Amino acid sequence: MQGIASQFGKPKERIGGRCTYSQQCGGGSSCLSNVCQCPSNTFNYGDGYCRSGGSGGTSPSGQCSNPSETVAYQNGAAINCLFSHCPTNSHCEYSNSVQQYVCCG
Repeated sequence: MQGIASQFGKPKERIGGRCTYSQQCGGGSSCLSNVCQCPSNTFNYGDGYCRSGGSGGTSPSGQCSNPSETVAYQNGAAINCLFSHCPTNSHCEYSNSVQQYVCCG
């Protein structure tokens, strides 16, 4: 586990990380379907915290190698294309800013 320390001294999971309970999730996320995800109407823009605002489907550019492309999001977290397929018209690449594989398009 990586991220913010929990009340038990163990680090909390990042958004998009595996979980069993919401208490394991950091950045304001909750455990949904065993994945730390941002609540409805909030999004992780790559800084590890759930924040309100934005379009909900994509994040600001700067996380994809092509600055004109944006990262695709699902349920408030960047889609990790190491484990999921990218939406149509997007491709999988590693993002240093999010520290995971993401869908860009």
